[in-house]
Amino acid sequence: METTVGAIFEQGQRSIKVPVPVYIRASASVVGTKEGEGPFGDCFDMVGTDDKFGCDTWEEAESTLQKEALSLAIGKDPCYISPCRKADNIAKARLEYV
Repeated sequence: METTVGAIFEQGQRSIKVPVPVYIRASASVVGTKEGEGPFGDCFDMVGTDDKFGCDTWEEAESTLQKEALSLAIGKDPCYISPCRKADNIAKARLEYV
């Protein structure tokens, strides 16, 4: 049985059904130093100079890495219109809600 949760409909314990089509309009990759030194090093959008991305723990670094990738992907989307046009960094303003 489906239950409504906002705009997302639950379909099962580990799956959801969205009522509108979902499209990937942009992507970005952020990696650590080892990946950056590898054969595909020039293919990544951002290579960190510090494997912990300035954080104290690996978990915090992973979160920072994901936020950076999302920020870069949002910046690549030519159709993205920010509700906070006055923000100096639109992607950073949007990430506060992620």
